[in-house]
Amino acid sequence: MTEIWQTRTFVSFTFGIFLSLSLVAESDSSLEIPVEFYPKIVEVAGEEGEEATYRKANASGVLHAKPGETAVILIDTWNGVGGADPLTPLRKRQKEFLEFCREVGITVIHAPNMPAAKNYPQYFEIKEKVSSMVEGYDVRPKNPPPFMELPKKNSEVYDQGRALRQSARVKDAFMPPTNLDISKHLKPLDSEYVLTSYMELRYVIWKEEIGCILYMGEYLNECVQQRETGINRLAGTDKWRVPLALVVLKDLVAFEETEDVEAALGSKVMLDYFKRKIAFVSRGKGIMKSFREQP
Repeated sequence: MTEIWQTRTFVSFTFGIFLSLSLVAESDSSLEIPVEFYPKIVEVAGEEGEEATYRKANASGVLHAKPGETAVILIDTWNGVGGADPLTPLRKRQKEFLEFCREVGITVIHAPNMPAAKNYPQYFEIKEKVSSMVEGYDVRPKNPPPFMELPKKNSEVYDQGRALRQSARVKDAFMPPTNLDISKHLKPLDSEYVLTSYMELRYVIWKEEIGCILYMGEYLNECVQQRETGINRLAGTDKWRVPLALVVLKDLVAFEETEDVEAALGSKVMLDYFKRKIAFVSRGKGIMKSFREQP
């Protein structure tokens, strides 16, 4: 972690010596993360002669975390259709928060998918590191009961479903794969992680001793939720979850609008889903503001 911190400090020096010097003082401060979650049980007074009832409501609070035990994951922060990569309002907010994370020493994890990950040497470095570390360990059960083994072949209905989805797609309708890359406004530094798999993410969590993960990127109804590095893989079931505080930054994520669901409504529904025992919801702007206002 020391080497990564030194690299970040050196990089920030290029933006001004006063900024670099301020980072040393700020690195010992805690992040105050204002969060929303659901539900809180609220008592509703009954009419005269009637008993009180109860309803569910939004709740709020504050998480306190050291920058060094916090990571931010950028999922699918792409360079736009055809690689145009404009500095949209969302991208501008993401860029500002990423710069803040670098300044205060938050671990930065870029989580694109293929083939974009192959553009970065960091991806090959962590892939090799994780592969070498798992040698000699039992990653999967050697002798599971028969009902826990995957079927020897796909069911006919499953194959029908795959064929339906593939037939509905138009190859390269949005962007030729050769142009797919992380936005130029959010490019990884050499000291930052670039990864694609759950095991690689677990390695970083272990190595950096992470206790809190902040999520930003696109889309709430796709990769932020279902990617190997996404929220559901870490905390998507009632019975098992990785013991980390997960926080979705609602001003730094987007919902992909569909024919049936507008973006504003979709974002609201997805964030409500995450708040139900899965993740907390916060704003990057609020985290930066509270940190900078500390004495």
